[in-house]
Amino acid sequence: MLRWSLLLVPILLAAAVAGAHDLPTGGPRLGVFRQVAGELRTVEVRPGDTLVGIASRVGVPWTTLARENGIQDPDRIYPGQKLRVDTRRVVPALADDGWVINVPEATLYVFEGGRVTARYPVGLGRPAWPTPLGSFRILFREQDPTWEVPPSIQEEMRRENRVVRQKVPPGPDNPLGRYWIQLSVWGYGVHGTPFPTSVGQFLSHGCIRARDGDIDELFGLATRGTRVEIAYLPVKLAVTPEGEVWAEAHPDVYGLGFPPEDEVWQALEEAGVADRVDRKDLQTVLREKEGVARRVGLPQPQAGSDPAPQEGSDPFAVWQCLDCPPGSRRRVTFRVEARAPIDLPNPYPIEVRDDAGRVVFRPQMVAQAMVHLEPGDSRNFVWEVRDTLGQPLPPGSYTAVIRYFPPDGSGVRELSLPLWVGR
Repeated sequence: MLRWSLLLVPILLAAAVAGAHDLPTGGPRLGVFRQVAGELRTVEVRPGDTLVGIASRVGVPWTTLARENGIQDPDRIYPGQKLRVDTRRVVPALADDGWVINVPEATLYVFEGGRVTARYPVGLGRPAWPTPLGSFRILFREQDPTWEVPPSIQEEMRRENRVVRQKVPPGPDNPLGRYWIQLSVWGYGVHGTPFPTSVGQFLSHGCIRARDGDIDELFGLATRGTRVEIAYLPVKLAVTPEGEVWAEAHPDVYGLGFPPEDEVWQALEEAGVADRVDRKDLQTVLREKEGVARRVGLPQPQAGSDPAPQEGSDPFAVWQCLDCPPGSRRRVTFRVEARAPIDLPNPYPIEVRDDAGRVVFRPQMVAQAMVHLEPGDSRNFVWEVRDTLGQPLPPGSYTAVIRYFPPDGSGVRELSLPLWVGR
């Protein structure tokens, strides 16, 4: 670390208030991209966990986490409880190399060579003290920084009858944590925090907070001159190379404007995909603002031909949907092929989950003897597109899951496939 940069840190931190309210109001509020990253997975509640803490750890709004798991009281979770977590997001590819922070989703993306290599939840500025928007660079980084408390924050401490501090040395009470990464907007940077549950929320004086572990990685990645784009996109759309259409919406935390539905629809029309988007699904995404990417449209099948099979696999099995998406069909055929000796629960080892992870179809039959498959053997399963009660499944996006037992005795395993049910 250069001596001049170390000497400059207190000056920059003292200037944190200058320009704190000069938030740019221009720029797009809607982005159309090409990639969706993330997954549907299960998280087990650990002793001492809170729903807010889990949400900050996985980078999903706690309200969405509660809704998707049917949790009425966020204070009533228990160790060992399994929570379904959807971390899928539209990737805001605003830079080929560098960092992109999308304020409404409280997420920092790292890009290298045009692809996203890492993603971190972050905490950002409160609406009254917003994080600045724009294109910046990393100037330098510092370990174990001293926080020179700006005069305006000292005044805030007086108003709130707190102990007024002018300087906070390195240590567990330092709000900057162990690492500071200075941006080219004076007084603002990416840093650690002793308040991990503030990550994913908008509570800071404009700086960008990262959890322990995440800030360690970011500090190692930070190099002088790295580009940092701080954007404000409450709505993101994606048209993937396969032709899937995704939408994602977040609350307009700074009140800078949420794109109206007509504007979003126009963007889809300009992308040439509006004709295969379910407008009701899109309206739900824009209304709920769950902070998770949802499929709202799939590729248009070629006339006279079936869509190409979708496939998932692991070292033990290959799982295919032979006629996905079913579109107007009411019957779907799945095939599982063994790569190693496996056992399938008989007679029907599949279930279908909605985008919130809730099971909407699972055969209500008791499994009898296992169906054994040797390598190269396959078996087809036909599913009438109905729920467990025999009712037609509403149009939308789902996940089909097959369960099987591998030969290593490790217990039941799952393979999943995206599934779209049309009208």
